[in-house]
Amino acid sequence: MIFGLGNVRAQFARAVSICLCIGSVTVLVGCEKQADQADVTTPTESADASLAQVSEDTILAAMESAQTYIGRGELRSAQAILEGLVEKVPRDVRPIELLGQVLYSRALASRNPETAAQFRSEAADAYRRAVEVDPDSAGLRHSAGLILLAADAQNEALEMFESAGRIDATNPQHPLFAAQLHISAKRYDEAEKALQRALQLDSALPHAHASLAVIAMERGEFELALQRITRAREIEPANVDFRAQEARVLRRSGKPREALQRLVMLPQHQRAEMAIASEIAAAYRAIDSPANAARAWQIAFGHQIQAPGAWYAAAQAADALIEAGEREQALIWIRQAEAIAPDEKLVRDVRARLTESGADETDSAGSS
Repeated sequence: MIFGLGNVRAQFARAVSICLCIGSVTVLVGCEKQADQADVTTPTESADASLAQVSEDTILAAMESAQTYIGRGELRSAQAILEGLVEKVPRDVRPIELLGQVLYSRALASRNPETAAQFRSEAADAYRRAVEVDPDSAGLRHSAGLILLAADAQNEALEMFESAGRIDATNPQHPLFAAQLHISAKRYDEAEKALQRALQLDSALPHAHASLAVIAMERGEFELALQRITRAREIEPANVDFRAQEARVLRRSGKPREALQRLVMLPQHQRAEMAIASEIAAAYRAIDSPANAARAWQIAFGHQIQAPGAWYAAAQAADALIEAGEREQALIWIRQAEAIAPDEKLVRDVRARLTESGADETDSAGSS
């Protein structure tokens, strides 16, 4: 992840998808294991009478059955089992949290944006309920923060990360994640304080140094930003996202050609990553080479054609081609974007720009 760079919500969604590795019989419960060493959240001691009416063996058998369905990819069946179990033992946090994970996995699997949003909302509700049942688990609150962020509940997510940090003041992950939301909201002083707390706990956190680089860059302190991103790269030299962030600092400081030097020699599969392609394209546009910018996005599209963000690469390629004066090619690429995500604002805006440029559907008749 590039903390503080690009779309923060998208990066957190990626974190959630990594944490919730549902797909094997053993399901990760509690998401950030490094954020909380407890293996599995357990029922609270104040469980109500309904919990006593259902034996532990019965609960475990139902959980195992749900996990078996998860392992098979039958998430609907797993959801049905867990919803029934939650109804029977409403004060046991384990099935509530696992239900939240299943719901979020269904969101990831859905191809319908509205359906996916509904599943994310339901997953967030499950995690809210889990935290109510077990309010003293820092790991559970951290996981809840990730799910809430994916559901676009940023303020609640921030509170979860910050409250997790109050419960467990020894774990740097909690202030590190809280800082990202402060950066997203341009609250740089608060973000810097959180990042310094994280680094006091672990001075070798590369993403904390990278985030401080973002803050310095946004303040116009480019030399300091380069020092901080250099430190992140020293800690984790194989992370190409940090290289892209270094290039971004150079471009923002008025050195787009130096920025390109950091990226153009990467293998094509790395240049196809969205963060890398975005920075290469921005640097090319900064030196008035929009055709090369379009090529950067076309490479990204070609490698990620099945990925959810493929439409974005196609739309950006079309936009750069309009700037390059290649309207026929732009028309081909905006059609690609429209075929995947016709209702996205960027797609509509690029189509409108293309129409204003004088292109029409007959321009590419010979190329289709």
